[in-house]
Amino acid sequence: MSGRLRTLPAHSWRTHREQLSFLLVGGWNTAFGYAEFAALYYLLHRTLPVTVIIAIAYVIATISNYVCYKVFVFRTRGNVLRELARFTMVYVPVFIANLVVLPLALRTLPLNAYVIQALFMAVVVLASYLGHKYFTFRRPA
Repeated sequence: MSGRLRTLPAHSWRTHREQLSFLLVGGWNTAFGYAEFAALYYLLHRTLPVTVIIAIAYVIATISNYVCYKVFVFRTRGNVLRELARFTMVYVPVFIANLVVLPLALRTLPLNAYVIQALFMAVVVLASYLGHKYFTFRRPA
């Protein structure tokens, strides 16, 4: 029994490497993206509209996320421009939703931008994985 328990983590890692890698890299990307948004919002919210801050944050986060997912999760080679275009297409609906949700939530909910953005980012994780697995980094059949 104890031998079986010792091999379980290695077996689980091999069997679910992509999903586990996505969770680890996605956790890093989410933390980085949130910290980046929070820093930009803190520094710029008095001089720029929140929608401009979101746009700046998305450009930086999208490039960082693409590199991390390509290298550490889906491990694809080549196709950089094609994949980056597809990666961006997965994030465009999320970006548009964020442009609508954050300003609206700031006006209607008793929460600050930091809390609203954290909640929004938590909702995006599953959609992001599915979009990238089946669209961005899809391997030819």
